[in-house]
Amino acid sequence: MHIKLASSLMILAMLIAGCSVVGVETQTATQISQPSATSMHATATQEPVQDQESLSSELSYVIVDSGQVYCYDHGGSIACPEEGAGFSGQDAQYAGNLPRYVDNGDGTITDLNTGLMWQQDPGSKMNYDEAAAGADSFSLAGYDDWRLPNIKELYSLILFSGEDVDPRSTNTSDLNPFIDTKHFGFVYGD
Repeated sequence: MHIKLASSLMILAMLIAGCSVVGVETQTATQISQPSATSMHATATQEPVQDQESLSSELSYVIVDSGQVYCYDHGGSIACPEEGAGFSGQDAQYAGNLPRYVDNGDGTITDLNTGLMWQQDPGSKMNYDEAAAGADSFSLAGYDDWRLPNIKELYSLILFSGEDVDPRSTNTSDLNPFIDTKHFGFVYGD
């Protein structure tokens, strides 16, 4: 189940370690209760952001904010424009369900938006078939019901303010990955 994450979003989506879905009600990090190892669906609820209120009531899952912090015009990055000005209304100008995690102190991280429990350190690189085969026998933090995440679950982790590695550069120290490195182990792939 251990997988290193690459900088490309698709590779990130295919290589992230398996997750176990747990039931989490709207709670603060200190109120999280121990999740059930047999739970197979998220029951996370959250007060929707005002702009998403009608959309949130129609969906069976939480849409996590992208983390995008930059605005753009035809030429590149710009200061975010005033409402009604050209190029206004970009993702970076709206706050949604910002990523919120709790470190469970046992090698797992719980996403407080989705209720998903993730392996904190993805470990060494694997291909999809190896990761899928390993999920059946993987055990961490007393749980043995780990599985590979689906695409919606993977997208809930992506921070779209991340930066791709320049293939001509060997220095990645100044880059922001596409995942929260305060909570998840991460190294750029080769």
